[in-house]
Amino acid sequence: MEVVEIVPHGFCGGVAGAIAKAIETSRSGKVYCLHELVHNELVISDLEKRGVVFVERVDDIPEGATALFSAHGVSPQTRRDAAARSLRIVDTTCPFVARVHRSAKEFSERGLAVVVIGNKDHAEVAGIRGEIKDGGWIYPETPEGVDRIGVVSQTTMNADDVAAAVAELGKKYAVETSAEVCSATKERQDAVRRFKGDAVLVLGSANSSNTRRLCEVASCRAFRAGTMEEVEAVDFSGVGRLGVTSGASTPESLFEKAVSYLRNLSLAAAVLFAASPLSPASAETQTIDGVVYECRDGMCMPVSPGALDGDAPAGESAASVRKAAGYMDAEEFCRFLDGEDPSGRFSFSGRSPWLVLVLLLLGGFAMNLTPCTLPMVPVTVIVIGRSPKKGFLYSLGIIAAYGVLGVLAVRGASSFGEIQSSGWFSLAAGCVFLALALAGAGLFRIDFSRWRPDLKKMRLGAALPFALGVVSAAAAGSCVAPVLVATLVFAADLAAEGSSMAYAVPFAFAAGMALPWPFLAAGMKVLPLPGAWMKKVNFAMALVVAALAVWHFARAFDAFSGKGGIAGQSAAWTDATPENFESIVAAAAKPVFVDLSAPWCKSCAAMEKKTFRDETVLAKLSKFTLVRLDASDLKKVRRIPAFSDIKGLPAFAVFGQ
Repeated sequence: MEVVEIVPHGFCGGVAGAIAKAIETSRSGKVYCLHELVHNELVISDLEKRGVVFVERVDDIPEGATALFSAHGVSPQTRRDAAARSLRIVDTTCPFVARVHRSAKEFSERGLAVVVIGNKDHAEVAGIRGEIKDGGWIYPETPEGVDRIGVVSQTTMNADDVAAAVAELGKKYAVETSAEVCSATKERQDAVRRFKGDAVLVLGSANSSNTRRLCEVASCRAFRAGTMEEVEAVDFSGVGRLGVTSGASTPESLFEKAVSYLRNLSLAAAVLFAASPLSPASAETQTIDGVVYECRDGMCMPVSPGALDGDAPAGESAASVRKAAGYMDAEEFCRFLDGEDPSGRFSFSGRSPWLVLVLLLLGGFAMNLTPCTLPMVPVTVIVIGRSPKKGFLYSLGIIAAYGVLGVLAVRGASSFGEIQSSGWFSLAAGCVFLALALAGAGLFRIDFSRWRPDLKKMRLGAALPFALGVVSAAAAGSCVAPVLVATLVFAADLAAEGSSMAYAVPFAFAAGMALPWPFLAAGMKVLPLPGAWMKKVNFAMALVVAALAVWHFARAFDAFSGKGGIAGQSAAWTDATPENFESIVAAAAKPVFVDLSAPWCKSCAAMEKKTFRDETVLAKLSKFTLVRLDASDLKKVRRIPAFSDIKGLPAFAVFGQ
């Protein structure tokens, strides 16, 4: 049997948002949900375990308590009843449903008779009717004695049925309509209609309207199952090509388990029939690897439920391991989960180290053209003047800053990415750039020339240009970080392979960035003379530097306040230690995502506050078993074979994708 995944499947946006709000609210104490949040027994069971209490009436909720309104929406009267009991409301109404409410209310207020296309016993329809004077009519019931009507529909109906109903009503009335099925429901229905095969398995609960509609629109036989037990009970006899999809409120975990089960089932059947062909009417039991199968009517199934449930162990020996390290925002992190290079930067992997050294030298040279280095040029010119010696010392300062940073990264003591993600770093950089911008705009002067007469007395002739080189390297950090991080990763990889060239890599990059300055110092006499043109240049430069200051302040604000992240659901993690980690991974039924973190890791905390709460990230993480490994003691973590080369935190790994 060929098993085909019909896309899309899993939670729709409205359901995902409702569940995220419910989980987040449940963390703050007891919460009551009016009716089922969504129509799926697995989701409801999970929320009940989290402490959510489901009730059918507002009166069942204690006064002053926290109440969830489900994704199906509620009537205005229900909202008034909740206000009378001083309930704290968390509204998870789907945006599409809310739009239907607004349309129904508008039609009713304009005096139109309103017809609702939907199931009169459905919670969504009950909420919509509450917006209509006298409750309106439920199709095929229609009003008498009117010429014009307004038409709305339940968002999870069969799109073809809604269109047909509107057309039929148009024969009798002048129709104003906003009757439409939500886009997520329509996309799934269209995908099921297009599927060509022998049967479709729709995963979802029996009381889910959109699940039932998917069964209705299928052009072939359709089965419905809401749990793995129900999947295992389905008789797929005679099915050669099976499409699998799910309702909009069905967890992705059920979809993955079902597809895995069915594919394993098909493989077992192929093995059995190749070894012992059976006629379609025959029945026989055989044993493979200790599992008993019964073959009947051309299909083999395990005798005991769940015998093939789950995937192969996801340990390192059974699957590849992908790793990444350093703070990543949601976009970068999603690229990593998709199997791409999260940085999108130039990769040094597999290239000749000597070629890389040359490329790094040229790359460092090119970094002098970035906006971050420009504010330092006037200061640098004043300090080093026409002295090649001072230019050389300035270059040594740049080499020392990046070279030492590279050595520390190779030795595992630090990483530039973590430093860059610090709010204090961004705040300090923002202050420096703001001061330079104001000075460039002429609001005050930064006149380093006043120091020059005292330099000899201070005996800082050599120390000042060297220190300025270090400061310049730090100021350029925002622009050179992408290339520098790739450089440090390459250096760390070389160190893991035992290559002594690892230490040369960061110095090559730094030397390239420092290369022009001794020559510029020697050739200062050919530079254009100062004049009025410099005021325009200074002002233009001030605008660029001011923009950099704003960008750094925004990063600092995000880091200190948590703003800019998604204050939503956090992923559900399985905690692990270096001692039990491998056994947890081996027992996982699907690919494993591992987050290595520690209490002392500020970048890890930033990832948890922002990246791991992003809706897109959460959707992708739902395809994995999530394991958070306590990496407080990196020495213990490095004893795990897969993490022997971990240099610092945060770090991530995917097993078995």
